[in-house]
Amino acid sequence: NSCNIWRSRIMEAGKMNINIDGYRTQNKRLIKLLENSAEYYGRSLMRKDLCKNIVLDITLHKNMDNTFGTNNILGWVGILDYNLYRPREFQIDLCATQSTPKMLMSLAHEMVHLSQFAQCRLRHFNDGSTMWNKEKLLKVKGEKLTYKNLPWEKEAFRREAELFVELVNTTNIMDEYVDGINTI
Repeated sequence: NSCNIWRSRIMEAGKMNINIDGYRTQNKRLIKLLENSAEYYGRSLMRKDLCKNIVLDITLHKNMDNTFGTNNILGWVGILDYNLYRPREFQIDLCATQSTPKMLMSLAHEMVHLSQFAQCRLRHFNDGSTMWNKEKLLKVKGEKLTYKNLPWEKEAFRREAELFVELVNTTNIMDEYVDGINTI
């Protein structure tokens, strides 16, 4: 399909390979905004040499609740490659019905997790344990950490607003999207 050609393009040398598909992908300005925002967040969170080796598929969903079987999910990141030691291929799923600023904050949140995985600071294992900053965290019977109290989530929630504000204040990415200028 010729409409999908521009969506699957590889970004220029030295940048992440970003592919976007799913709901609302006919909106070329939105796709460009998400590509440029993901690239900005990646460069803010990781070294340039690490960024250029990242392959990122972003899938936009009309309703994340139906896709993931739970309520109020705005985004999710997963590792696509089987090199769990040093993952470089990821998928981010985003709810495309949220407002554009909220979608960019959700993208920032998931990009924080992507960087945690890519830098080997966060690793999940099949036995249910998690490695966070080189410390293995085991599930203790009867003990439950709430989602927002997990250390990797605390970092992602703290950084998402910072990254979004930096994006808006230090680039013209959002202005160009709102103004409809095709120079992004």
